[in-house]
Amino acid sequence: MFGCLQKGSFGRTESGWAASYRHPTPETRAEVAYNGMLEVNFSWRGENWMAIAPGQTFTDVHLCIYPASLDEAMKERLEERYNLAYRILNEKIGRDCYFPDGPPRCIVCPIRVSSLGTARKALQAMEQDQAIVAPLFASAVMGLSVIDYNLQLAPSYVLDPLFAILGPLSTAELLPAGEAERYRSEDGTEVLRVRRRQYFAAFQTFFCDLERVAQWLRSFQLVDNAPDGFRDEEQLDSIERRGFVCQGPELAGVNIEYRENKIRQIAFSIQFDPSKLVSLTDSDAKIDEMIQAVQHRSLALRDEVESELRED
Repeated sequence: MFGCLQKGSFGRTESGWAASYRHPTPETRAEVAYNGMLEVNFSWRGENWMAIAPGQTFTDVHLCIYPASLDEAMKERLEERYNLAYRILNEKIGRDCYFPDGPPRCIVCPIRVSSLGTARKALQAMEQDQAIVAPLFASAVMGLSVIDYNLQLAPSYVLDPLFAILGPLSTAELLPAGEAERYRSEDGTEVLRVRRRQYFAAFQTFFCDLERVAQWLRSFQLVDNAPDGFRDEEQLDSIERRGFVCQGPELAGVNIEYRENKIRQIAFSIQFDPSKLVSLTDSDAKIDEMIQAVQHRSLALRDEVESELRED
């Protein structure tokens, strides 16, 4: 998050050496001095802190320190613009950080199978963007989405049998994962729990490029604008397509969950299946072949479900 080494800034001093890193983000930089140990003065958007590392390299763990307020500021910046939930890390599990790119971050968004090609084009565009300076990785992985709908607030059509099985168009391309279930939560709220298989596009980047990557994903319509005064139908659809930002290594886990009590959704968890991973660097032909196969199964499922409903 501290930018690139400034050409000509690295030089000897009376007792060691010094160097300067700058980033296009306003008031974001790192001033490095070595005098038997590394001393770095950091600034991100004008917030300043210092780190001292006894070692002689930028891999020293003492440099992997940054104020928690940076995540809080980034959370506010992204959530006010995009339909994303920013996960603040639990301090007990530790934090990764790399010099000069900052901590790893990952934007994960629900994606239609037919949009995998669009995600690949977005990755290719970002790879050509000279303003993105840190390594960028992207893949799509099948997961299990679990959404609880508050039946006191959700539109009545969520009780339609087709909704629970096939869902809205944005999620209807993979086989369902069981029937919808009605139950009461701990506070007495009646909810409908719907489980669906779905692909999620995961763009792994670093703090320094996080906002830029989010802008690209929005331009390719893989991430929406933040919901603002939508009608019931639009609000519900925005829940289905809500993404999140997490620390990259978290994706190795099996379950990610966050709560949004202010909207209709109570909980949204994802269980990743690494065996169903699609690299967005695959060829267009390979991705197109996969899309066609999934869409064929989806159409067959829709015909089967509608036929059974007509017979009933």
